[in-house]
Amino acid sequence: MKIFGPFPRAICIVLGIAVLAACPATVAADKRANLARYAQWEILDGARTLPVLAKLAYRDAISELRNGNTEAAEKKLHQALTYYPHYPDVYFTLSSIKLRQMNMETTIYLGQAFVAMWHDFSSHRLFVANTVVFIPYVLFLASFIVCFAFAFKYLPFAAHKVQEFLRSRMRAGAAGFTAYLLLLLPLLIAPGIVTTLAYLTVVCWVFMYRREKFLVFTLVTPFVILGLFGSVLRPFTPLTDPGSLTSLMARANDSAGDDQLIRQLDRAKVEGLEAERNIALGLIHQRNEQYGAAADHFFRSISLRPDDSSGYINLGNVYFLQGQYEKALEGYRTAQGIEPLDPVGQYALAQAYIKTLMMKESSIALQLAAANGIEKVKASYTPDALAHAVVLPKTFSNGQLWRAARIEGKTASSDYLEQILLPFTRFPRNTAAWILLVSLVAAIILSRLVKPARLTFQCGNCGKLTCYRCCNSEREIRICQDCAGTIAGVTSERVVEALLRQKRQAILVSRRKAARFYSVLLPGVRDISFGKITRGFFLAAVFSFSIIQIYTKGYMIKDPTSLVDEVPLWKLVLPIVGVVWSYVFSIFSKQKYDFRGQRDHNVRHRPKEHKLDNHGARVA
Repeated sequence: MKIFGPFPRAICIVLGIAVLAACPATVAADKRANLARYAQWEILDGARTLPVLAKLAYRDAISELRNGNTEAAEKKLHQALTYYPHYPDVYFTLSSIKLRQMNMETTIYLGQAFVAMWHDFSSHRLFVANTVVFIPYVLFLASFIVCFAFAFKYLPFAAHKVQEFLRSRMRAGAAGFTAYLLLLLPLLIAPGIVTTLAYLTVVCWVFMYRREKFLVFTLVTPFVILGLFGSVLRPFTPLTDPGSLTSLMARANDSAGDDQLIRQLDRAKVEGLEAERNIALGLIHQRNEQYGAAADHFFRSISLRPDDSSGYINLGNVYFLQGQYEKALEGYRTAQGIEPLDPVGQYALAQAYIKTLMMKESSIALQLAAANGIEKVKASYTPDALAHAVVLPKTFSNGQLWRAARIEGKTASSDYLEQILLPFTRFPRNTAAWILLVSLVAAIILSRLVKPARLTFQCGNCGKLTCYRCCNSEREIRICQDCAGTIAGVTSERVVEALLRQKRQAILVSRRKAARFYSVLLPGVRDISFGKITRGFFLAAVFSFSIIQIYTKGYMIKDPTSLVDEVPLWKLVLPIVGVVWSYVFSIFSKQKYDFRGQRDHNVRHRPKEHKLDNHGARVA
C-alpha cells in the first residue's frame, strides 16, 4: 500500500530537493535523512535508478574538486554510481582524476565511461544528436572561410570585366568601386552561406583551377545530400524533444510511478507505436500498484503485437505481484516460446517456478538467465532498487528505442535539424539543396559557353589583371598597359627584360604585402589563395571545429536535467590549442606560389601555377 498520494509526494520531493540545494553544512544530518527518505519513496514506487540523487552527488563531487578535496570528491562520485550505475559523466571525471594522479586506473574508468554511454540511452542519444548537429556547423564555418578566400582571389577577375563594361558602354565614373558594389550587391540582399556559396560558384567557377573546382564540389555535395535526402535524419528529431514518445518511453524504463508521466504518455500517440506506448503505460501503472490498469495496457500491447515477449513478461509480473503464480507462469511460458533465451523472461520464469515449488525447472531457468546476461541487466539497477525488486520488468532496449525514434521521426511535424540550421542557410533544406545544385550546373554550363577570349586574365609579366580590350601583345606576350608603358619606345631586348623584371618585382612585393594583411584573418585563407588547397581546407576545418567547440563548450544540445554547468578544462584547452595551431601554421606557411597563377585564357591550355624564386622570377 502507498503511504503518500501522488500530489503530497510530489510536493515533498520538490521541497526536499530545494532544501538539499540551499541548506548549510550545519544541517548535514538532515540532508542525509532527506536523501534517504527520497530514495526510499522512489524505490518503493518502482524506480530502477535514482538519477536525481546521482546528479546531486555529482554536483557535490565537482564542488569538492573545485576546493581541492580529491578524496571527498571520489567518495561522492562512487556514491553517484550507486544511485545511477550507467552515469558516463562520473566515469569521465574519475578518469580525469586518475590521470592527474598518474594512476593506471585512468584507462579503466575511461573504458567504463564509453560503455556507460553506450548503455545509457539518454547519453547515447545526446552524443548522436550533438554529432549530427555539429558536423553541419563545422561545414558551414569551413565553407565561409573557403568562400572568403575565393572571393578575394577571383572577384577581381569578374570586377575587371564589369569595370571595362561600365567604362566603355556607360562611361560611368568610379567604375572600379561601382563594379565591386554591383558584384557584392546580391550577397548584401540575400546574406547566408548557401547564397554566398552558390553565387561565388557561378561567378568564380570559370576562373578556377581544377583542384579548386573539386574543393567547391566537395563543399556543395554534403549540403545537397543533406537537403535532398534529409529524411534519413528525421529520427534525430524525437531524440531532441523531451516530450516525444521516444523520450517518454526512455523515461518509463527507469522512472518511478509518476502520474504526470502517465498523462504525457496518454497524449503522445504515434501511429505504429501503440504497442510500445501501452507497454510504457503498463510499466508506470504497475509501479503505482494500479494492477488492473497495468494489465489492461499489457493486454492491448499483446493484441497489437502478439510476437513480442515484452507484453507477456510484464503481464506475468502483474499476476506475480498479486500472488497469482499460475497465471504468471502461463505468461512467462508464452514469452519463452517467443524468445527462449531472453534473460529477463528466464529469470521471471525461475521465480514463478520457485513459488510453485518446481525447483528443478527453476534451476534450469536460472542457469539460462545467467548464461544470457541477467547479471548485466541487474547491473543497471541501483543496489537498493535491485534488493527491493521481486521480479524484473521487461523494459525497452536501446534498439527498440532507436526503432521508435525512426518511426516517430517519419511523422514528426517539425524538423529540429532544419530549425537550428535555418538561421545560417536562410532557406529550408530542400530549397538550399536545389539552389546549390542549380548554381553548380549553371557554373559548369556557363564555363562552356563563355569564350576564353572574353575572360579576364593576368599580365604575362606582373600578374596584373587585364583583358583582350586593354592588354598589349606587341612583343609576343600579353601584358597590361602599365607594363607596356614601362617599355614604350625601348628597342633593346636586354633593357626591356630588365625594365619588366623591375616592374614585376615591385608589383609582387606590394601584392604580397596586401596578401599578408587579409590572408591571416582566418586560417586557411592564405593557403587556398596561394594554391595549397588541401592544406588550406584542413586548417579551415580544424579552426572551425575548435571555434564551435569553444562557443558551445562541447555540446550543441545540452542535457536539460543536468545540475552541473561546469565544463571540464580539457574541453576548453584542446579547442584553444586547435585555434592557436591553425593560426600559427597559416601565418608561417611558406609562400611558394604567386598570389594568382599566370592565366591567359586566349591560349589553348591554361598554364600551371608557377613557383617563384627569391627575386620574383618564375622557376622552371
